[in-house]
Amino acid sequence: MPKVVDHQQMREQLAEIACRSISNNGLENTTMRELAKAAGCTTGLITHYFPNKNALLIAAIRYAAGKQLARMEEATNNSPLDLVSIFSRNLPFLEDDKIAMNVWLALWNKSHINTELAAVQRGIHRQYLQLYQHALADAGVVNDEKKALAQAERLLAFINGISIQVLQDTTQWPVDRQIEELKYFLLHLFPDWMTAH
Repeated sequence: MPKVVDHQQMREQLAEIACRSISNNGLENTTMRELAKAAGCTTGLITHYFPNKNALLIAAIRYAAGKQLARMEEATNNSPLDLVSIFSRNLPFLEDDKIAMNVWLALWNKSHINTELAAVQRGIHRQYLQLYQHALADAGVVNDEKKALAQAERLLAFINGISIQVLQDTTQWPVDRQIEELKYFLLHLFPDWMTAH
């Protein structure tokens, strides 16, 4: 009997390998040939799933963001009032989070000349904002939808900034410092709510 291939699983596996390659070797060195070598397959198999490099890059950024968003959703569902726990899921504590941020930055740099990639990144950015906005609303921090969105934008910008600092100098930004900075920022954004909780 022929082997049954789970195509979605294969696409995700290749997207994950692409993420690691982009993070470790850079965007220019992430080629179909190098990806095939890392995956132990032929370039023909890669192009079966991703007809060109752009399709591969889009799959990589969606894969990386999807993992982070899923962890944040899980934290929101499990502890809706624990803002530190929820938003720290977007900080680069884990190697996978550092890889995701490296991929995001590499593709962000390319997106100013690649309209398709730029559109995908804007869509993912909106997903993060919506999740942040809903987390704030669900916790009862901000009741007004416009204010919740404005605070979500501030919070996401802060977390992105911290993440870049972590990637630049991991030794200066251990997990406990990242958490302390997040607590400090949340306390200044929502002093009454944070003090009460």
